[in-house]
Order: sequence, then C-alpha cells, then structure tokens
Amino acid sequence: MVLDTIARGMIKLCSVAKVTKFSKDDAQLIVNDLKSQRLITVEVKKRGFGNKKIKFFIT
Repeated sequence: MVLDTIARGMIKLCSVAKVTKFSKDDAQLIVNDLKSQRLITVEVKKRGFGNKKIKFFIT
C-alpha cells in the first residue's frame, strides 16, 4: 500500500501516512524497509534553521 501511494505521487511521509491510514511510525518503518530493499530512494534536503525536507521516489 505504501509503495503504491508513493507511485501515485505522494512523496512526503505525512501524506503517505494519511492516504494509507497508518500511523506515522508504522509508515516510517515500512518506508525504511522499502529503502533497505532498494525499491525507493530517499532525498533529504536541509532547509533553514535545521529543518529537513524528505521526499521519496521509486527506483
């Protein structure tokens, strides 16, 4: 379900969790598993004041 929502264009964790109706912690665990299996790539950009912008893309 998480991989399908990323394929449909939901590239942020909060939007993935909202669409799949998982908690953010569960969605984060699933995203980490998909990352370790190299099914998705994670792009982290640093913003001002230490904020991070995290996006997910299918490989």
